[in-house]
Amino acid sequence: MYQSIILFFSLTLFVNRALADDFGLYYNYVNEPQILFTHLDNQEGIPIYDSPVNISMKVDPVGKKLYWIADNQGSFWRSDLSGANAEELFSLTKRVDILDFSIDLSRGELYWSEFDLTGCRVKKSSFDGSNRLTIHSGTGTNMGVEFIPTLDKLFFLSDFGLESINPDLSGREVILAGDPSIALYLEYDYFDDQLYWLHIAPQVEEILKTDLNGSFIEVVANELDVIPECLSINSSCHELFWIGPARAINKMDLNTFVVESLALPSPIGSFTLYVPEVFGDVLSNWPSAQSGSCFSGRPGILLILDLLQ
Repeated sequence: MYQSIILFFSLTLFVNRALADDFGLYYNYVNEPQILFTHLDNQEGIPIYDSPVNISMKVDPVGKKLYWIADNQGSFWRSDLSGANAEELFSLTKRVDILDFSIDLSRGELYWSEFDLTGCRVKKSSFDGSNRLTIHSGTGTNMGVEFIPTLDKLFFLSDFGLESINPDLSGREVILAGDPSIALYLEYDYFDDQLYWLHIAPQVEEILKTDLNGSFIEVVANELDVIPECLSINSSCHELFWIGPARAINKMDLNTFVVESLALPSPIGSFTLYVPEVFGDVLSNWPSAQSGSCFSGRPGILLILDLLQ
């Protein structure tokens, strides 16, 4: 009994420390060819890799990899979280702008939204650029993709609104009908099973959310003064991040809706959060426990139960 209690507190302290050390944010500055990492302690980040100006970044917390788009010609890159072993996966031959992308690790595939003068498209390919397919092609300006591994489904923004589709491109359906305004980016919150995106219309800049059935639309933040960019969510802390006025990173507590700006130098070009996975499969079905600074200690209980089985 006492051994279990000691084990619980020891593991809780160990996991808390590990997460405090690892949880953080990758970012770059506008027009500066460098990726940096910070622990979100309001200290300027440590440079990890010199890259061409990148537009979008994503982290694979399981494989410990950082993915990014190096330039607006669609050059996809990958490295270790330290910036080591950087490699170009592939580059698009046609000049397009890519706003958002998402990763399907189980199949080794990438999804992305691209646009040019002819319109917007949602595409997918293998990590090496092969097996490239077009999922959607339209004339609108809605761009955002989010692959949700727990559902094994892709959600994306299109001319028709918010849609979902299976990885084999079957089962396509409109979740939420769109409107003529602009919708950008797409982020999933494991905490409440909801999707967030940016909505831009004449004199309107706001962040909206809905559930996976599209049964409602709720305004999360409005009167943002500028067009926000680069949504990212920390589900464990229930926090939403985006680039706001003066290209600083804003953080909203989704429980209290209080917004604060991170004390990082600006202007920020793009960013992504890193929320590490804890102890592999033990917590793989408990996304809200994969936390950083908001770690509650509850995973220590799960780990003990797993060890005592």
